[in-house]
Amino acid sequence: MQWNAKQHDKMTCLFEGKHVAITGGGSGIGLFLEADVGHWAAVCSVNYLGVVHTLKAGVPAMVARGAGRVLVTNSTGGFMGAPLILPHLGNKKQTPFPQRAPSV
Repeated sequence: MQWNAKQHDKMTCLFEGKHVAITGGGSGIGLFLEADVGHWAAVCSVNYLGVVHTLKAGVPAMVARGAGRVLVTNSTGGFMGAPLILPHLGNKKQTPFPQRAPSV
């Protein structure tokens, strides 16, 4: 499913603002010795900064309304090893927010 601005505006109007922000996603396939620094930078952008960008886009409307919930998802990748997804594993451990935080 692709999301576009028109759909976003329709949903925002329908639900009178944002009620929930859910983050997730992951990237980072490749062997350590074969993955260049550019690949690692792209992985960081998706796995770490993707969470930040999603929350920066969704949370201000919740704060303005005084209501809302945030769900930051992660994978078990940050807690175990696997040889073909090392860039993903190293980065997922650093997801920037605790799994449970006060509501907005």
